[in-house]
Amino acid sequence: NYPDRVSGAFTGWWQRGVAEMVERYAKPQDMGMRCGAAWTALMGGGKMFIAMSLGEPFSFSAIPYSPAELALAMHPEELPEVTKTELGIFAAVRGLGGASCGPGPLGKDIVRNNKTFVLDFIIGAPSDINKLPYLPHPELPPDIRTGEDIVPTVVACSSAEPGEGDAEHLVDGDLSTIWHSQYGVTLTKYPHSVTVDMGRDLTAKGVSIWQRQNGPNGNVKNFKFEVSEDGKAWREVVALQLKQGAAEQKFTFAAPEKLHYWRFTGLNEHNGREFASLAEIRVE
Repeated sequence: NYPDRVSGAFTGWWQRGVAEMVERYAKPQDMGMRCGAAWTALMGGGKMFIAMSLGEPFSFSAIPYSPAELALAMHPEELPEVTKTELGIFAAVRGLGGASCGPGPLGKDIVRNNKTFVLDFIIGAPSDINKLPYLPHPELPPDIRTGEDIVPTVVACSSAEPGEGDAEHLVDGDLSTIWHSQYGVTLTKYPHSVTVDMGRDLTAKGVSIWQRQNGPNGNVKNFKFEVSEDGKAWREVVALQLKQGAAEQKFTFAAPEKLHYWRFTGLNEHNGREFASLAEIRVE
C-alpha cells in the first residue's frame, strides 16, 4: 500500500515471502511498499532480523532488488539474479497518483524537502530488541472483517454521472468522492433521488449528510428522506433544507425508525440549477 492507497489496508499481523512482494511489471519499477507499520521482521535460515518503530509508524519494502537495479532494467529479464533482500525503511513515502499512465499524486501525498522528517526505530536481532527496558505493546483495532458485514448497496438512482458521480459514492465512506446527477450526455432535472439497501434490518435515530467537499456546484437545498422495511411502503422521516458547506449536517428523526432501505430525494439546488451532488449519507 501507499499513502494514497491505504483505505483498504487493514492493520494486523501479516506474513509473506520476499519473492511474493515482487510485482512482475513489464517495466521494472519501485514496488512492494508497506505503509503504517509498527514493526517488520525478516526471517530465514533459522534467524530473525527485526526493525521496530519507537514512535510514529514507518513504511518499508523488502524485495530482492535495489532501486538502481530496478531503474536500469528495461524488462524483467534484465534484472540481476536474486542473491539478497533489500530492506528499505522510510519516514515518508510519495503517493502513487495515477502512476505511469495518469496524473501525479495530490499535493498532500508528495514528499518535499522543505521539512525535517524524524524516524525513531531500533534494528537488530531479537536478542537486541529484548534488551530494551520497555516497548509498548501495540493495540490493534477491532478486526471488522470477521464481524457481521453490513454493506449498503445502491438499488435505484434517478440520475448519476458515470465514473465521477456514481451513486455508490454516497455510501463508500469517503468524503472526497461524490454522487453527481448526470450532465455529460444529457442534463437531467430535479427531483434527483438515490435508494439504498442497508443489507439488514436496523433501527436508526437519524441521518447525517455531507455536501461535496470541493465546491458548491450541485449543492442540494431542499430534500426529503424516506425509510422502508420492504422497499415498497415508504415513510417520510425528514423534509428539511441542507446548508451549503462541507460540514456534517445531522438530522434526528422524531422517533427511532426501523428500516432496511432508505431513499434520499433532492428537490432543488442552492443556486437554482438542475445539478445535484452530495459526498456522503449515513444513517445512525
